[in-house]
Amino acid sequence: HLLPAYLAIWAGMMVILLITSNPHGESIAGTTCGSLWYWIALSSLIPYFLVMTIILGVRLYRHTIYKHVLDYPWKDGDVRWTCWTLVSTSFICCLCGLASGFLGLGGGMLIAPAFLSLGMSPQVATTSASFMILFTSSSTSAQFLLFQRLPWDFFLWYSTVGLFSSVIGYSLLVKLLDKYKKQSLVTFLLTGIILVSVILFFWASLRDISYDLTF
Repeated sequence: HLLPAYLAIWAGMMVILLITSNPHGESIAGTTCGSLWYWIALSSLIPYFLVMTIILGVRLYRHTIYKHVLDYPWKDGDVRWTCWTLVSTSFICCLCGLASGFLGLGGGMLIAPAFLSLGMSPQVATTSASFMILFTSSSTSAQFLLFQRLPWDFFLWYSTVGLFSSVIGYSLLVKLLDKYKKQSLVTFLLTGIILVSVILFFWASLRDISYDLTF
């Protein structure tokens, strides 16, 4: 039931990007980069996202209340969306978005541990993070395409490789879970991926620093 809201958020962001994106002059709406209307349109994303976050939060909270009223048999991994859980999760997602935007880190890699901290089962946490990546990665790619900072051949190649890799990885994960019946495998694999990413990111940073000091 939340998919239409996600699509509305994605569509709203695409509209704003179309209004504001054109590095070589006026956009399709006639706004010029750096003009007053440009910043008004770009800043409108903040209240739009805030309103949509509140709407989705209220729906999740009401859904939890309905389950309590109906004496829903809660299971391990089910999230009880309280006011504190909704506020803290929104704050964590904002931090993950900032880190992803500033540092180029994958949002799914950051948000999956946050889902685990809520008590989600590892398989549900990784699946939810993968679903979120579909919207965040597509919107980011569209932004770079509109600003002509990403060649189309790069986009088509890496998006195709990423799609097939995701399908293969998820299929292997399902087979491992069916064979060993241990949800901890997901946590172990996720921790390993994050650890390798941190090491590579640290190594790349040291390499760039040494290059800057040399030249």
